[in-house]
Amino acid sequence: MPSTTNGQPTTLDHRFLTDDVTCGLAVLEQLARHLAVPVPLTTARVTALSAATATDLRAGTDVRAKALLAAVQQI
Repeated sequence: MPSTTNGQPTTLDHRFLTDDVTCGLAVLEQLARHLAVPVPLTTARVTALSAATATDLRAGTDVRAKALLAAVQQI
């Protein structure tokens, strides 16, 4: 676990990026893509954060987005 100062991360290797972007922002980006809704700022954020952390933050998000889309369509 990276060290924190006043509860805030001091490095980019923190769950605020690795978990929240992968399970939240990147999933919403994929969901928007499936619905043909442009989200250029979200795409830019995920791309920039992936580059900054040298990690593919979109990995596995397509499966999560399809599951979310299927759940929404049942409502």
